[in-house]
Amino acid sequence: MAFLRKGTGVVLPATEEFAGEALKVLNLGKVIAVPTDILYGFACDACSREAVSRIYEIKGRKDTSPLAICVGDVSNIQCFAATDHLPETLLDSLLPGPVTVVLR
Repeated sequence: MAFLRKGTGVVLPATEEFAGEALKVLNLGKVIAVPTDILYGFACDACSREAVSRIYEIKGRKDTSPLAICVGDVSNIQCFAATDHLPETLLDSLLPGPVTVVLR
């Protein structure tokens, strides 16, 4: 079972029951741990510079290294990356799915 950290040291199961708590933490610019298909990942509000910086700090990475961004809809990708060079239907054919698309 996956877990997320609330406040300072409280660990909650990452279930729908606690999704509201996770959302509150994300809206405060904090970082949470979430399960993926193969490992645990860190999540934050991608629009919060402070939260994104915290992920780099946690991972011990330079801020020039890429990070994955999850979006609710394929059309939201355009808010974060240029997609005009891609065939129009490519992203719709791949997503949602078990792929990571690398863009600038």
